[in-house]
Amino acid sequence: MNDIQKNRIKHLLARMGYVLRSTHSYKKYTDPCNFPEFRQASGNITIFDVGANIGQTSAEFQKQFPGSTIYAFEPFKIPFQQLQANAAPQTKCFNFALSDTIEPERKVAASNHPRCTTNSIAREYDPTADNRHEETIAIKTLDNFVR
Repeated sequence: MNDIQKNRIKHLLARMGYVLRSTHSYKKYTDPCNFPEFRQASGNITIFDVGANIGQTSAEFQKQFPGSTIYAFEPFKIPFQQLQANAAPQTKCFNFALSDTIEPERKVAASNHPRCTTNSIAREYDPTADNRHEETIAIKTLDNFVR
């Protein structure tokens, strides 16, 4: 996804009242001090965790914003199963990727390890790669999901 597409998504979310933040280090970005617009919130905020893996960031957000609703998206089957097992009741888990296009099926390479953070919808399957298998995932757009 290029910067223009990211900005379009960010502006669309802003018009709907959402704030989009990137979390390269979830502990740093789940600290409520880094979310001044949420400090006065009643706790009833909506958080999208895109590429949720096994739910590490979702769990931190749940601690910091206990009244929030979290939408966690993880397209890969092995981490998604762990995400479901780890998720709090207020976390809604979805087994598809979010992107700028809709694709009912895309064949990608996936790690066999549930905590792998290098899975990517951009990586095609390579049968010679170690510890990887082919997986078919669905891809949806955020605006399609929100509708």
